[in-house]
Amino acid sequence: MNLIKSQTFDTSLNIYLNSMPLKEKLYLSPCESLSFHWADWPTTCRLMRELSSDQTQQGMYQTNLDDIFDSLTRVPVWLKKGMDTLQVSLYDIYLAYLDPKLRLVWFENDNDSDSMGQMFVSTVSENGPYIPLNSMRWFVKDIFLNFVYAQILGQNVLERKFRLRLNKKVKCQFVYDDYEVEESLQCQQITGRGLLFRMSSIGLKPKLKRLRRIEIPLNLDGLNRALHSQGDQFLMRSSRSLVNLFRPGPGTTMYRLESYNFGKSYGVKLEGRYCALGEAFLFIPFDKVSSQRGAIDLGETLLPIMQRFEQEIQTRVG
Repeated sequence: MNLIKSQTFDTSLNIYLNSMPLKEKLYLSPCESLSFHWADWPTTCRLMRELSSDQTQQGMYQTNLDDIFDSLTRVPVWLKKGMDTLQVSLYDIYLAYLDPKLRLVWFENDNDSDSMGQMFVSTVSENGPYIPLNSMRWFVKDIFLNFVYAQILGQNVLERKFRLRLNKKVKCQFVYDDYEVEESLQCQQITGRGLLFRMSSIGLKPKLKRLRRIEIPLNLDGLNRALHSQGDQFLMRSSRSLVNLFRPGPGTTMYRLESYNFGKSYGVKLEGRYCALGEAFLFIPFDKVSSQRGAIDLGETLLPIMQRFEQEIQTRVG
């Protein structure tokens, strides 16, 4: 659903909050790169639980999820460790992945040298072929999200603080001990604390030890001007400026993130499904970013933008 293309923001938000499909996002820009999802804010999580328990909508979401889960229980899967084999269902595998202790032992154990202690899985038959469970080749993100939504509806998961999803690519400079190179990062989210990026994990682990600085081009001029707007004008202008956050041009400044241990300092995750799928995630806190003297402060701009965005939506939710 795209609020820019359909009537006013109030109308679009009202339609979204009252229909609230499990997976659909409310797009905040014509190019659909900026969006909001109900699972990214405690207030809309609460509204979703109320909507799912409404007598006129009784069981709609839960029935859909139950149908999905029921189909997964009928998909046989075989686990193998050493000489022992156990038949379970694909539903059991996803459920195990949600358990923090099992995830650490079964899915995030990358000790490939110990084949007797490693868990293998086959979706074909008890005779195989088997692949390492932590290869995550059985993992489907859309299926996994159904488990996450079920946990949110059941209040069995820690709710996220307000955030927006921004799907934009940015070319950055990665400065190592002895050289620097241009790398692409894919922005995923803007939170009240910082920016979340996705990048390729292929060959990244050894390079992280030599990585000293990341330089990111950001254009904050439009966001600064948007802060002086009100209501729908603020939402429209800030949305447009967020979409253009990484666009080169007048007003673009290089912002620096420096560290002697990027993996530890900024939570670059290189295990489990992320590494298996060739992904790594980098969270950049606003207060850790520096820039040239006189440049617009990143945190002093993006933090109030996110606070205002949340307030504007809150006033419409009630």
